[in-house]
Amino acid sequence: MADREEPVKLKVAIGLGGGGCILEVIEGCPETKADADEYGGYLDDFFHNGTEPPKETGIYSFSGYAQGCWGSDSMLEYHGEFTRL
Repeated sequence: MADREEPVKLKVAIGLGGGGCILEVIEGCPETKADADEYGGYLDDFFHNGTEPPKETGIYSFSGYAQGCWGSDSMLEYHGEFTRL
């Protein structure tokens, strides 16, 4: 169970077929940056158990929060809203 929440702002690209990647971590804790480095090219893995990424092609901002546990080297879930830029 998560006992920590951190603010997150990302810039995300969604391509043809619904695949996508994280273009930039605008705001986030070190664990969010590590998650983006590892899973940033796999949005379904990055956002598992959290907010579902958009399917429509475009560039989006994501604003929300990450949930995780103190002492962990990654966050568990990302929740928030995608806004098309």
